[in-house]
Amino acid sequence: MRAYKFTADDAVSVFARFPWPVPARGNPGAWVDAATTAKVCETGVHACRAADLPYWLGRELWEVELGGNVVEAPYKLVGSRGRLLRRVAGWPELERPFAEDCAARVHNLAVSELERAGRADLAAAMAAAGTTAELAAVAEQARVQAPALAATLAGYASDCAWDISKGYYAMCAYVAATAFGNWSTGDEVQDMTSDGWNQERARQAGWLAAHLGLPEKS
Repeated sequence: MRAYKFTADDAVSVFARFPWPVPARGNPGAWVDAATTAKVCETGVHACRAADLPYWLGRELWEVELGGNVVEAPYKLVGSRGRLLRRVAGWPELERPFAEDCAARVHNLAVSELERAGRADLAAAMAAAGTTAELAAVAEQARVQAPALAATLAGYASDCAWDISKGYYAMCAYVAATAFGNWSTGDEVQDMTSDGWNQERARQAGWLAAHLGLPEKS
């Protein structure tokens, strides 16, 4: 089964710290036998579908082949064996642009909700804010002066800008899913089971697939 796997630098697995055999001279990397029976989060080679990519961002992205006993689970796939087929071109160069796209999504939601809440002044200030400091200042105003949901989304817009400034790109994507989930339900309480959360994660996966030239269904 074809799938994808994020690793740390030099094809070292993120959690187990296993150095994967890498493809060479046009040939796949050597097979790695990890377990007799694959068990999610316990044994086996963990990878994911294209639709799951936003949950697992890392330094390097590889197309992999899973074999043996393969288990499908929410957000991941696990095989009893696997091998690296190729490094996916364009990553991590697209990591920051991806985060910036997520941040723009949150920014627009904050502006829209501030307008809907009748705070055109704060909406205009949020729309005009271009730096981390400016976004933080508007978010603080909204925290004191705006209804809860609008204030929450303004805070998320500020959070995303700060995350990007520090290189926490995966966190910005997480914030965007939370923000859209909150906005879609009209509730400032985080809910990772909401339709909005899943819609935003699906949108993010589509962005990654399109920009990396991957099939959205794999």
